[in-house]
Amino acid sequence: MLQEFIRGYKNYIENNEQCVSAEFLERWERRKTGETFSDSYPVTEDSNLYNDLCYALEEIGSIENFLNDIENKKINCFSHTVFEGAYEKLDKYIREYRAFHSDIPEKWLQLNATLYEYKSGHLNLLSFDRKRLGIERAINKHYSRIGAYFRIFHRIVKYINDKVSDEEIKKDYLGFLRATINEKEMLVIFYNAAYTERGNGLLKEIRKTTFFGEHDELMEDSTVQHFNPHSMLWESEDLKIMRGFGNK
Repeated sequence: MLQEFIRGYKNYIENNEQCVSAEFLERWERRKTGETFSDSYPVTEDSNLYNDLCYALEEIGSIENFLNDIENKKINCFSHTVFEGAYEKLDKYIREYRAFHSDIPEKWLQLNATLYEYKSGHLNLLSFDRKRLGIERAINKHYSRIGAYFRIFHRIVKYINDKVSDEEIKKDYLGFLRATINEKEMLVIFYNAAYTERGNGLLKEIRKTTFFGEHDELMEDSTVQHFNPHSMLWESEDLKIMRGFGNK
């Protein structure tokens, strides 16, 4: 796609450079050789054309340098350098390119719309496997420091499940346990249990409880009591998972 941007800018230059006035012709020829120099002139139709041609030339150079860096492995093509702010970059390219070409290829617009959907605020588009991979990676970075915390929590919940048969007393114990942790800790516990391989044992135990709340307290249209649902990564889906807890 970046090659298409280059072709578009080259076509613009080829179709318009013959219209450069005598006043700017020498400067334009120098610009084409890559020479840089300070420019000062009044704003006229001729100067606007000259500026547009210079901009197109600069964009070609910028894109070619970027592609060369990828080809020479100075930039990994799957790195954050490429993808960070991808929507904003492409949107800017399209808006500026439109100044030279009134017709924007439909596939560019479709790609731009897709990138917009994949911005950080649209995480619901990720498949479960991609979600799980992301959570696994995030937790694994800190597991040496928080692994013991998960194991202790797991043992406490398992003890309550195994030793407390009275449901009301069990709810009281779970309430006491819940009162010892803050909202962030509660959600980290949930994501570790629901989305990681290491959390499978805890998930098995926590499914038997209403630790995160009763079924009716975890509806999307109600007030969730024990944490802010808007702090969840995938609010609708995660609340649905929680509503499935509490079954023997």
